[in-house]
Amino acid sequence: MKRLSQLLAAAFMLFLVACGPTKDQAIEFNDQIVKDQKNALLLAENLMSSIYDWDGVQAAKDLKSFQNGISDMIKKYEEMKKFDKEDEFRTAMISLLKVIEKSNDGFEGIVELMEEYPDPSVLTDDDAFEIEDIMDDIFDTIDVENKIFLRVQESFAKKYEFPLE
Repeated sequence: MKRLSQLLAAAFMLFLVACGPTKDQAIEFNDQIVKDQKNALLLAENLMSSIYDWDGVQAAKDLKSFQNGISDMIKKYEEMKKFDKEDEFRTAMISLLKVIEKSNDGFEGIVELMEEYPDPSVLTDDDAFEIEDIMDDIFDTIDVENKIFLRVQESFAKKYEFPLE
């Protein structure tokens, strides 16, 4: 009889594992990813603000925070185990972070220019237009990827049957 109880308990545990993550686990996972998504976007936004303000000292600090923060988040999500079989939400986060990370080259170039020309009035119109184009491209690229991320999040919430706030 004791052996039968052990077998039933083991079968039940196997059944629970086979069922996959619960709704509560999905909500917790969603909240964690959304917190990091907002932080990643905030790092980019802070850097963009200091560039638009032409504050070279602050931009250099924000660039370093941006680089370290995005790098740490990418590493975190690449090392994280899959949440479920499809793993679409975690991979959407990685994709968003990598798109944000790609903007680093544009940001670095602008911050270097800011260090070289602390007074923006000495910039030529061509320089100003080029900076504006770089910033617009960065914003547009991140915005497109963030919209893809949000669609994947909606699908994830629907799959695990919880509302998004």
